[in-house]
Amino acid sequence: MPTDEYIRHRTDAMVSFITNQEIDSKALLKEMEGISDLGALDDVVNTMINIPAKPAQYKMEDLNAPSPISNFNFGNEAMDEYSATQRRLSSDYVQDWPKAHKDNQFGKRHPLSWELPTCPLLHGSQWGEPAFVDHLLRSIEGGEESPLQRMKAAERMGHVEPHMRDIMGHAPEDMHHLYHKDRNERNPFLTDEEYVSKKKDEWAGQTTRLGLLPFLFGQEWQTMDQKQDFMDLLRMMGSTENKDHPDAKAIQNEVQAAAGMSWDRAKRSWFERILPLARWWERPSHRTGPVSGEDSENGSRHYKSPYINGEEGVEPSAMHHNWLPYQHWGGVGRDTNSLADLLQQSYPDAMSGWLGDELLSVLRDKSHPLNDAEDSYHGSGSTFFPETANHEGMKGHPNRYAVSTGWEAGAENPRVRSLNSRRGMWNSIANHAHLHPSEIGGQGGRMIVPSESFAQQPLANVLHAHSDYGMPRQGRSAENHPQDREYHEYHNDHYSKSDANIGTIMQEMALKLNEQDPTLFRINPGDIRGNSLARGNMQQLAQAANMMLMRGENTTEMKTTAPSMIAGGIAAQEVNIGPVHPNSKAITPSVYLSGDMDAWGHEMDTKIAWKWNYEENAPEFDIKDKPFRTLQRTVDENKIAMINPIAVNHPIAPKEKDIPAIYTTNDDGYSPVVGGDLWKSDDDYKATGVFKTSIDPAHTIYDLNDVDDLKGFTGDWVVQSRPEGKRTIISKKGSHIKAHSGDGRSVSLPPDVREGIRKQSGDCTFDGVLKNKTYRAIDLLVHKGDDIHMDPLEDRLSILRTLYETDEAVSFPMPADCKFTDREGLKKNVDVLGGEVWLRDATSTFMKGKEAHHKWVLFAPNGDITKSSIPYVSHVNGKIVLEYRGLSMPVVVKAEWDGSGLNIESIGDGSPLSKHAIKQIDLWGPVAAHLCKYDIRENTPYPPKIDNSFRTIFTREAVLDTSGKEKPSEIALRAARQHIMNGDESISTKRLIDHIENLTEEMLEEIGPSYGIERTEDGEWTVNEAMDDDIVERQGSPLARLSGSVQGGGWSGMLDMVNANPRGPTQLVDEEATPFFDPYQQKDGDMPPMPVHISLQTTDATGEEVEGEVEVEGAKATLRYPRKTKTEAETEGEVVVPVKGEEEEDLSVIPPEEPQMA
Repeated sequence: MPTDEYIRHRTDAMVSFITNQEIDSKALLKEMEGISDLGALDDVVNTMINIPAKPAQYKMEDLNAPSPISNFNFGNEAMDEYSATQRRLSSDYVQDWPKAHKDNQFGKRHPLSWELPTCPLLHGSQWGEPAFVDHLLRSIEGGEESPLQRMKAAERMGHVEPHMRDIMGHAPEDMHHLYHKDRNERNPFLTDEEYVSKKKDEWAGQTTRLGLLPFLFGQEWQTMDQKQDFMDLLRMMGSTENKDHPDAKAIQNEVQAAAGMSWDRAKRSWFERILPLARWWERPSHRTGPVSGEDSENGSRHYKSPYINGEEGVEPSAMHHNWLPYQHWGGVGRDTNSLADLLQQSYPDAMSGWLGDELLSVLRDKSHPLNDAEDSYHGSGSTFFPETANHEGMKGHPNRYAVSTGWEAGAENPRVRSLNSRRGMWNSIANHAHLHPSEIGGQGGRMIVPSESFAQQPLANVLHAHSDYGMPRQGRSAENHPQDREYHEYHNDHYSKSDANIGTIMQEMALKLNEQDPTLFRINPGDIRGNSLARGNMQQLAQAANMMLMRGENTTEMKTTAPSMIAGGIAAQEVNIGPVHPNSKAITPSVYLSGDMDAWGHEMDTKIAWKWNYEENAPEFDIKDKPFRTLQRTVDENKIAMINPIAVNHPIAPKEKDIPAIYTTNDDGYSPVVGGDLWKSDDDYKATGVFKTSIDPAHTIYDLNDVDDLKGFTGDWVVQSRPEGKRTIISKKGSHIKAHSGDGRSVSLPPDVREGIRKQSGDCTFDGVLKNKTYRAIDLLVHKGDDIHMDPLEDRLSILRTLYETDEAVSFPMPADCKFTDREGLKKNVDVLGGEVWLRDATSTFMKGKEAHHKWVLFAPNGDITKSSIPYVSHVNGKIVLEYRGLSMPVVVKAEWDGSGLNIESIGDGSPLSKHAIKQIDLWGPVAAHLCKYDIRENTPYPPKIDNSFRTIFTREAVLDTSGKEKPSEIALRAARQHIMNGDESISTKRLIDHIENLTEEMLEEIGPSYGIERTEDGEWTVNEAMDDDIVERQGSPLARLSGSVQGGGWSGMLDMVNANPRGPTQLVDEEATPFFDPYQQKDGDMPPMPVHISLQTTDATGEEVEGEVEVEGAKATLRYPRKTKTEAETEGEVVVPVKGEEEEDLSVIPPEEPQMA
C-alpha cells in the first residue's frame, strides 16, 4: 500500500506539475521503492517526472523519427546533381548530423548543419567534402609520430587519474588499436590509396556518411553494422533505470561483442571530443582557439586544452589533434546548455535518463571536473597577442586583462561573464555583417568606432545597450571593466591592420584564380544573377584569406601592431602576423570564419570551393562546374573593390530578408540582438532564490487599445490594481525573515507584518508593497523553498491566491482584485478594477536584476505621468534620444536649437512608447533643450560625460512644479540636508523624521539622492558633499518654464539650469597630451599620468582668451590662471579632448589599365 510519505510527495508533485513547477523526482522515486500496489499511480507519476523543461534556443528533429516530407532537402537547381544522392526518406543516429525542426527560430540554420555548415568539422560539406574527413585521415599519418600514436602513448602513461576513470571510462583499448584492426584485419589487401578512398566514401560518400554521434564516440574505424549495433544498444541503455542497474551493466558488456569496441572506450572518446566542441561552442565569434597552456598538474589537463605548460614552456597537449579543427575558427558564442539541448532533442533515446545526465554533464555542470572557472565560461587562453599573454611578466601586470581574457571568467554576474561574447557582437556589426552584400555601397571598410550613418540607425542604440563600440561605453549603458581603455587601445589598431591584411591576401588569391577562370569575378552591367555569383565568389575568398592568416606560416610580410613586453612594461610594436600558436606575436581575428553564421550569415551562391592543404600550408581551391549555396558573412566594399573596382557599382540580387540575428524573434517577440540571446548565459535564468531588485512595467499606455500595438505579448493577461506603497521584497527561510526595498536597501518590517509572514507555510519569497503598516504581496518568487521565478506569472499567482493565508497585516491577491483574462475580456476586467492598473502578460517570468519588465504594462487612463519611469536623455548626431528602462528601442526626437528655443519636428513614430514620451514632454524637455543649446553630445570616441550632480537636477518632483511655489518635500529635504551637515555623524531614519517636519522615509529614498542625501552601509543617512549647496538651492526653484508643442514651437524660459554663462572649455592643444583615461572613472587612489610639454588655452565667461602665468621655484613649476569665482569653479566646462578620427586603411589599389579583371 502507498505510504503517507509517498502520498504527500505525490500530492506535491501533482501541484507542481499543474502549476508548471519543477518536480522533486528523486524524493518521489525514493518513496516509490518497495511499494508494489501502485496501479495507475505509477503511470501518472512517470508522466509527470518526464515532462521536459523550458524551451531550448534551437529546436531540432528527432533523428530516429521519420522525416516529414516538408523537411526533405531537395536542393536548388544548381545542386540537383549532388543533392539527388542525398534524398534519404529517413534519418538515423549512424549517418546523420542534427537537423532543424520546422519550428526552429533560425529556420533550417543551426551551428551543426550539414547543408549550411558553420562548424569547422563540416566546412566543405555543402560541396561534398566535410573537413572532418581530412582531420580523421591525418590522425594516422606520421608513422610512430602520428596523432593516434601520441594519444596511445599518453593513455599508457596514465594521463587519466584513477578518480577520473569512472567519469571518462577506463578504456582497455586505444583508438590506434581500433584503426589497426580495421586496416590490417578487415582491409589487409587494399593499398594505402585504396584504403583512404574507401574511408572517404564511408564517411562522406554518395550513399553513406559518418554521423555526429558516431564521430563523437570514436567509431570511424568500425563497420556500418557495428555502428548500427552500437546505436541500438545506446538507445536501450538510455532507457534503463540507472548506471548500476543489471540491465545497464548487461548492455555495456554487450557493446564489445556487437560494436567491436568497449563501452569504456566509447565513453573516453566522447569526452575527448565533446570538450573541444564545447569550448568552440561557447567561445566568442571573433576569437580563435586557446593559445595558452593549461596550468593544472594532473593528467586531465591534456584533455582540457590543446596546450599545456611544460618544462620548456607552452607545448601541445596529448589531445592536441582533437582540438586542431576548432583552433582557427571563431566560436558560436552561446552557453553550452544550448548545445546540450540540441543534442538531447536530436538523439532523445540516447541522451535521456541517467545516460544523458552522464554524457551531457560536462555541458550542463560548470563544476564538472573537466571544466574550470576559465574555460567553462569563455574559452581559456584566448588572445590575439599570444607571446605577450604567455610572458612570465604578464602574470602580475596591471594591464594583463587588456591583452587576454580571464578576469571575467569566475564572475557571478552573467553580464560580466558575457563581456567578450558581447564584444563579438560589435565585431560582427563593425565588419558590416548585419548588411546584405547588396547594401554595402558607401559603407566603407571596417568600423573601428561607429560611423555617422550607423550611429543614426536604431540598431546602433540597441547594440549600445549590450556591447562596447570599439571604445568604453558611456551614458546609461556604461560598464566599467578592468583596463577598458587599454583593451581598445591595443585591439583597435590590430583590427584595422588585420582588416587590411585580409584584403591584400584576397587580392593575391583573386589574381591567381583569375588565370584559371577569367569569369569568376567579372561584372556584366545588367546581369544581376551573374553579378551575384561573382560577389559570392569574392566573398568566398575572404574566408580563405582569413584562414591563410590564421593558419599559414608564410605571412611574414603581413604586419600589425601588438602590445609587447619591453623592459618590464608594455609598449606597442610593429610585429609579423603569425598563426594561431602560443609563440606568435599577433594573430588575426576570425572575421569571416565563425560558428555563429547561422545568425549572422547570408546565403550566397559561389563556384569556389576551398580547403586547407597541409602539405602546401595554404588554402587549396577547386572551381566547381555548377554553383552551390553556402553561408557567408558580408565583405565590405573596400575589399570587394580590391578584386574588382567596379563590382559595388552594379546591382546584385537584393536582400530577401534580414539575417536571423535581426529578423528572428524569440518567445518575447525580440530578435537575438535586441534580446541578448546571442550572448546570454543560462545563469540568467538559474534558480538561486536570491532577488535583489523589484521590477516595474516598462510600458505605459493611456488608451487600452494601444496594447494591440505592443510587440511580444501573448494576449493572455493578469490584471491587478497598480500597487500603492513602498515596493518591498520579503523572504522567509525557516524562522528567519529578511526584507529589502526595490533597490536592495534593508527594510524594517512592522511587527504584525513580520508575524503574518512567519506563519506562512514553508520557505517563501514575496514581491509586494508596504503601506500603513500592512503588506500586500503581488508576486511569488520562492514557494516551499523552490525558486519559481522562471514559471509563468499566471502559475505563480495561482499558487499565491490559493495556498497562502491572508490576515490583517499581510494580504495576497484574490479573485476580486487579481483577474486572469484574454484580450477579449481585458476591457471588462480593467473597468471592474477601475483607476490605474498593471497589465502583465500571463506567461511572463520574473526577470532578475532588471529594473523594468518588457512584458508588463501600466495602464494610466488619467494620464498621470508621475507613476512611470523617466527616460535617459542623450543628444546623438543632432537628435534627442530617449531611452526607457527595460526597452531596447529608444524614442528618437527630431529637434533643433534655433538660438532662443528648441524647435521640435517630431517625437518618435506613433508607437505607444512615443505617445508616452509625448505625455512626458514636460519632464525631458528641459534636459533636451539644455543638451541642444550647449551641444552636449555622446557620439565621439571619448564623449563628454554629464556629471551626476547635473543629471540629478532633473527629478520628477522638481520638474513638475512650474508654479514657482516650493513643495513641502523640497523644504523638508533641504532642511534634512542642513540638519545632517550640522552634525558630525550619520543619522537614523527615525531621528531625522522626528526632527524635520513633513519629512517621510519615502521622500528620503526616492528624492533624497537629488539633494545629496544618501544611505550609509548600516542604513543611516549622510550627505554626499560632492553635490554643493548652490546646486541644491537651485533645485528648490522651478527649473524651466516651457512653451511649445509636439507639432513645433520653441522652448523658452530658464534653460540655463547649471550655469547661465559657462566658462569656455579648456582645450588640450598638443595632440600628444591627449589622455588615455576617463577622468570621471578613476579608482580611488589612482593618479592620472602627468602630461609633459603641453600648452593650455582657456577662455573666461565672456569668451575672451585668458593667459596663464608660470611661477618657478627651484625644481617646481606652477601654471596659474586668474582665480575663478566659486560658481565658475564649480561649473567649469568639461575638458574637450580633440580626438583624431580613426583613419580607415586605404584598401584601394591603383586601378589596372582594364576596368576589371578580364
